[in-house]
Amino acid sequence: MVGSLSSQQVDTYRCQGFVAPLQALAPPEAARYRHAITDFEIRHNLVAGQVIRNKGHLKCRALYDLVAEPRILDAVESILGPNILVWGSSLFIKEPRDPGFIAWHQDAYYWGLEPDDVVSAWIALAPSTRKNGAMRVIPGSHRLPPLPHRASPADSHNMLFTHEELSTGVDEEAAVDLLLDVGEMSLHHVKILHGSPPN
Repeated sequence: MVGSLSSQQVDTYRCQGFVAPLQALAPPEAARYRHAITDFEIRHNLVAGQVIRNKGHLKCRALYDLVAEPRILDAVESILGPNILVWGSSLFIKEPRDPGFIAWHQDAYYWGLEPDDVVSAWIALAPSTRKNGAMRVIPGSHRLPPLPHRASPADSHNMLFTHEELSTGVDEEAAVDLLLDVGEMSLHHVKILHGSPPN
């Protein structure tokens, strides 16, 4: 197997459905990407979290460079092997005191990709903490079958592009917070149950 992760990190991913934290960028590099997003907003007079939230790497050169970063791809390659494809990108910006959140969900439910050998890499361009709404996962839930989802209520602040959420309850006592410093990342399986509270 090629890639940059240790065999223990790969085993953790396969058993738990995620591995974190992993170093993806040096903090100054992460800051440059964050500034590039801000510059994109200023240059185009728009809100990046709305306009380039989905597949932003096709609209903003800095995000294209980020998804092509060898250190990120090498880590993903450790799990999937060579011949990988960047299928999508998402940009979630949670401003302080904004009610936006990510509902509990499985990406596999609405992505519809087969087989399910899909890895999501979340890169922190700002610290990801409990206070500002870090992503939470249910370890081992990637081994569950696809679970039923529903549309979020119309007045929901669910930030998911498809506005869907898990139909059933989640044992949040079992959840693990993926706390990341600037430049760190987490890798998670397309079927793992995950979500995040507001900032």
